[in-house]
Amino acid sequence: MFEYSYTGYKKRVERIFIEKDTIINILISQSVSELNEVVVTAVTRSTELKLSPLVIKPIDAELLNQNSSTNLIDALQNVPGVNQITTCAGISKPTIRGLGYNRVISLYNGIRQEGQQWGDEHGVEIDEYSIDRIEIVKGPGSLMYGSDGIAGVLNFISPKSPPIGQVNTHHIQLSKQ
Repeated sequence: MFEYSYTGYKKRVERIFIEKDTIINILISQSVSELNEVVVTAVTRSTELKLSPLVIKPIDAELLNQNSSTNLIDALQNVPGVNQITTCAGISKPTIRGLGYNRVISLYNGIRQEGQQWGDEHGVEIDEYSIDRIEIVKGPGSLMYGSDGIAGVLNFISPKSPPIGQVNTHHIQLSKQ
């Protein structure tokens, strides 16, 4: 038994016997379906954000470059609620709302970075020149990442790779001819 169906056409069921090379032409007829009333509801983006417990503060590369800093965490010094513990010129650890170390989760493209959590002399192990933007999650939404994120989450996101055969720089795009 074979059943043929397609949206907008009547369903057809038939018994087919197949012997060696068999070609079957199928003819199905259109069907008309009436829908009940359709209700369209829309909300603005600002209303949707107010209902969401996950508040993400994006920081793009342009904003990072405007701040003079010695490392990636120092570049976040102007973000409300985000500070750093600095032990020397190149080493800083993030703190969010006064909590740091294993209370802040650091991600690189969504993958947890665990090497910097414990000691003062271990900074975030992410190449600051390979960051396109940083997403900061504060508040109850950060617990979606686990209880270690009670203070917040820093997700460092690298730029997307260019299509195969192309090399992108900040202002020039080269491609194979």
